[in-house]
Amino acid sequence: MNTPGHLKTASRLTHVGVGKDEATGAISYPIYPSATCRHPAVGESTGFDYTRSGNPTRQVLENALAELEGGARACVFSSGMAALTTLFLYFRSEDHLIVSQDLYGGTYRVLVEVFDKLGLRASYVDTTDTAAVKAAIEPESRALLVETPGNPLLGVADLAALGEACRKHELLFVVDNTFLTPALQRPFDFGADVVVHSATKYLGGHNDLCAGVLVAREETLGERLYFLQNSTGGILSFRVDSQATARQVLKRLKLISFAESLGGVESLMTLPAVQTHGDIPEPERRRLGICESLLRLSVGIEDVGDIIADLEQALGKP
Repeated sequence: MNTPGHLKTASRLTHVGVGKDEATGAISYPIYPSATCRHPAVGESTGFDYTRSGNPTRQVLENALAELEGGARACVFSSGMAALTTLFLYFRSEDHLIVSQDLYGGTYRVLVEVFDKLGLRASYVDTTDTAAVKAAIEPESRALLVETPGNPLLGVADLAALGEACRKHELLFVVDNTFLTPALQRPFDFGADVVVHSATKYLGGHNDLCAGVLVAREETLGERLYFLQNSTGGILSFRVDSQATARQVLKRLKLISFAESLGGVESLMTLPAVQTHGDIPEPERRRLGICESLLRLSVGIEDVGDIIADLEQALGKP
């Protein structure tokens, strides 16, 4: 009898989560929709506290994807763009990335429209040409992001040669494996450090979910990516120049809803001083900085460009 690690890919995929629910013996691992988990006692935990930090169902999937890719740790996200955005947060202002020129437009958009403004630079190169990639390396270069096959031109990169170049120049080697999946290509075998998936595509396979994945080859990097996954979300708060401007923004929103709550698939914006924190005495709100020019935005899973466009028009001149 083969051990699970030596089973063929089809068998391993079929048995993801099978027999892992020891509490009930359920063959199919259950879906845990709870956002938070009870502590047995002070200072004790079941291993799951808050779903952003970890969820039993998600953990089964993450463990399976790490095993299939041959990596140390996987992090699952609400979309491929959420996975990539978290990966880009790993870098610092003035860092330089070399990126496939034949890549998904959303990746290009988030780099140009969001991260470029934060000082993260990117050069777009024909990554099917190893010499061109090497020529693009600068002293500030920190990573190479390759889509292979590319999207939409389907260019195929020499991952072994690129992996060797990345090791020589101490670049983080990131491979988007969305098109081939670990069933047909395992980038870690060629020296990749991080594998990216839009799980919405071939990993999902049925057009009925939206998800993204980062898989790290080494545990240390996996821990750092998990820290970013756990620490960051859509949520952000910002102040505008006056109370009147805040109310104008809320009135002009089109895609983003002026509504309380947060964390849903829809983008929501609220005025905390009046809504969610209105019961806090005004002197205390002022001390905390919760003034009537403070807006809170819960970013949903709409297209990043559409969200930004709505903010731009709402914040623009009347």
